[in-house]
Amino acid sequence: MILKFFVDYKKELEKHFSREEEEVFPYVESLLSGVRNPGYSITDFEEHHENVDEKMEDMKNIVMKYLPDVCDENMKMWVLLSIYRLRDDLRRHTYVEDNILVPTVKNLERDGR
Repeated sequence: MILKFFVDYKKELEKHFSREEEEVFPYVESLLSGVRNPGYSITDFEEHHENVDEKMEDMKNIVMKYLPDVCDENMKMWVLLSIYRLRDDLRRHTYVEDNILVPTVKNLERDGR
């Protein structure tokens, strides 16, 4: 169960980051160069944007609930700490997207450079 959740989540993260690399960042770079793409806006990104950090709480709960009691305690702690670190990194990622990237790009769209 844990492995399936992780594999599915990893695919979701890869899709999220790939979309940013292939669509969002080139779009921002074109705006910075003074070129507007009339077929795309940062609102498109917002509408299809998922907060990738929220599922990490589910992952933590699954691990805590379903790891067997006979697991090595050090390994259990390492796994949980790794999940917490990743969750914190993803929360920061989401914060930057929602509070810095999107508003800044909206300003670029509206006002230009």
